[in-house]
Amino acid sequence: MAIIFQLLVHGLCVVGSIAAGCSYLSADAGCGKCDERGHCIRGSVPIDPWLSFALKTQRDLQVDEPFFNVQILDGHNAFNTRADNYGGNDTCAWPPPYKRPCWAFANQEFSFTDMLNMGIRGFEIDNYWCNNDIRMAHLGSDLKLLCFERTKTFAEGMKEIGDWLKKEGNTNELIRIYLDRPGSDRPDIVNNALLENFGNRIITPLELQSLYNGVWPTMGTLQADGNNVVVLINSNDDLGGVTMHKAYWTNRKYGSFTPYPICGGKMPGDAWRLYGDGTHYPIFWDGPTQTGVTTDLTEVMKCHIQYPAMDFVNQQLLKTAVFTWAAGEPSQNLEEESCIYLSGSDRRWHVSSSCAKILYFACQHTGNKDIWTLSETTGRYSLSETYCPSKFKFGIPQNGYRNQKLIELIGERDVWINYSPFLPGYTPQKRTCLVPPLNRLPVHLILNPNLLFGL
Repeated sequence: MAIIFQLLVHGLCVVGSIAAGCSYLSADAGCGKCDERGHCIRGSVPIDPWLSFALKTQRDLQVDEPFFNVQILDGHNAFNTRADNYGGNDTCAWPPPYKRPCWAFANQEFSFTDMLNMGIRGFEIDNYWCNNDIRMAHLGSDLKLLCFERTKTFAEGMKEIGDWLKKEGNTNELIRIYLDRPGSDRPDIVNNALLENFGNRIITPLELQSLYNGVWPTMGTLQADGNNVVVLINSNDDLGGVTMHKAYWTNRKYGSFTPYPICGGKMPGDAWRLYGDGTHYPIFWDGPTQTGVTTDLTEVMKCHIQYPAMDFVNQQLLKTAVFTWAAGEPSQNLEEESCIYLSGSDRRWHVSSSCAKILYFACQHTGNKDIWTLSETTGRYSLSETYCPSKFKFGIPQNGYRNQKLIELIGERDVWINYSPFLPGYTPQKRTCLVPPLNRLPVHLILNPNLLFGL
């Protein structure tokens, strides 16, 4: 019985295997090439450029946030993927509820590489000692039922992420690795795999103390210092404290989460991880009903859940994490003089066809960024004018919670938001309004606008 169970899990038997083509989420993804069981070959998932840019925008917005408050889209049991032959013969079609007798032993469809390309920056991993190495295995336990000689080693997994980080355009991306099961049998193998593949990119516990006095710095500081890989552990055993930090968040299941504004009881300053389990073992276990899963991240983003851990990461799911750009935006190339507004009608961000539009300005409290007000007057887009009242400044929402608070304030009005610092070639001195706002012009210029242009 145990042998049959192992064969089903790792897709080693022929029952239910896919002869040709792509199946399930791999078919939906439009992969250029799938394996013999119908799952996307590593690196073959076509990436939606709009989604890629929107999620990058949302990462960049957090540059001045302390690391513990940065939201990182996360793959739950990210190693347990059909792309690497975990659950190669799974028959449950995502999303749940699963509509027929089926099995789903994998938690993911796509490889680390493809999840990174989609926008995932957090990886949750279970390590076990089996077959003379530390391997990434689900439910490995002492029985070793789900850990084979062909099971991917931890070192191989870290190399895949490390290779992605070395590619042009990826080198500064912040990566979080969470070891739910650390691999305590051989801490030397675990630490060596991390150091060999990430080197000085890892912010070690010693460096956190010596460089930052034991306090997590901002995401931007970590990136500027080249410390853009953070390894955390859910265990009292930190494997010698060489590379790993203790987890600092509260764990909650999706099944107990309630939408905004209740947010499951989460307070704005709390750090939370939400997780569920998409696996299904007939008769024995159904993860979606036991723990809950997420198929829509809209409310998660509104509540600013720092670590939304997802099963079966896919681009349709990740599109629900976008709270910034409207579909099709940016509708023109972003340049130093581009002006961005939040629309009161669709509640998304747009590039304005003209910076001369007369709109209110979004003003963010300098002491509490969750608090917003609108400018007392309207005007054309400008960074040189002081539209915002005392203790407020022209701002932009750094996360979904702050974006939601601003949406509640503006009603159906369009408002300018300060995206200028993220534009190419931005320098504060240059962002002045070519034409002063009409409500700020001297009366004689309003009555005779030709004087303004020297006509």
